[in-house]
Amino acid sequence: MKCERCQINLARVRIDHANNGQAASSFLCSFCLRELISQGNTADAFPLNDTHNASSPVHEKEQMPKIEPPKAPSSTPTLDHYGRDLTLEAAKGKLDPTVQRDHILRRLITVLGDGRKIIRS
Repeated sequence: MKCERCQINLARVRIDHANNGQAASSFLCSFCLRELISQGNTADAFPLNDTHNASSPVHEKEQMPKIEPPKAPSSTPTLDHYGRDLTLEAAKGKLDPTVQRDHILRRLITVLGDGRKIIRS
């Protein structure tokens, strides 16, 4: 891909910026980028340092605090405190995939245990 500014050199740098409230990307060669930086036009052409400005419409959603609905009181507070929800953990993929495969685990333990036996002659 060629540089969008000079149309001669290969573009080596991608600059993400806001253009009329929409996210846009520009691809420049290193020479054009150095030239823009040396001219001091980068703030006008590409708002590099303005990525976290709240007035920028592109970043408004990112800076909005997430409001979580209040939790309903549980009917089993002791169980919630000392136990764990296996259904929720399974949905998140945090459970061991070998659950309910006891026969495979027992065979694996047997095979590994046989390898440690010392044969005395």
